[in-house]
Amino acid sequence: MSTRLSVLLLAFALALAGCTLAPTPDDLFEQGDLSAAVTAYESTLADLPAGAERNRALFRLALIYDMPSGPAHDPARSRQLLEQLAAQPETPYGRQAQQMLSDRQRIQRLRRSLTERRERISRLHGELTDLMVELAEYENRLGEKLEENQRLDQTVEQLEANLATLRNRLTEHREAADRLSLELERLKEIDLASPP
Repeated sequence: MSTRLSVLLLAFALALAGCTLAPTPDDLFEQGDLSAAVTAYESTLADLPAGAERNRALFRLALIYDMPSGPAHDPARSRQLLEQLAAQPETPYGRQAQQMLSDRQRIQRLRRSLTERRERISRLHGELTDLMVELAEYENRLGEKLEENQRLDQTVEQLEANLATLRNRLTEHREAADRLSLELERLKEIDLASPP
């Protein structure tokens, strides 16, 4: 009987050696076969009792669904799984899920803030462009006014020169008139002094 048992054990061992076991969802995840891991985790999730193994499966599924370039990107499902885990803050996966959800909220706030800042920068850029156009218009007007002012300065200088010339001529005419008046007075005196 012991020979028979030995033969049976040997046959069983050989049969086991020839068989390969199907990889577990954790094996698939660790090997990077995420598409197969999602399918395996989802199919076994209902059969897993509450505990560390189920929490690990939920967490890994949440990670796979969260990967933007992953084969099963589904942010809503990822959030749902993380919220399930976060409801158990006393577990390691629950704390990690809470942290991930908190980080996501912070990232969303930062994205909104970034969007608002980009919009504000765009608006300010538009205002700056408008102000630069307005400044260019004012500079053009100022240039025109400066040219007009220079022309007026030249006109004033010309008028002042003409006025100075006219004043000189007036002075000369007055002096000539004064001389003529003096001569006329002398001539009158001479005329009056001479006998008729």
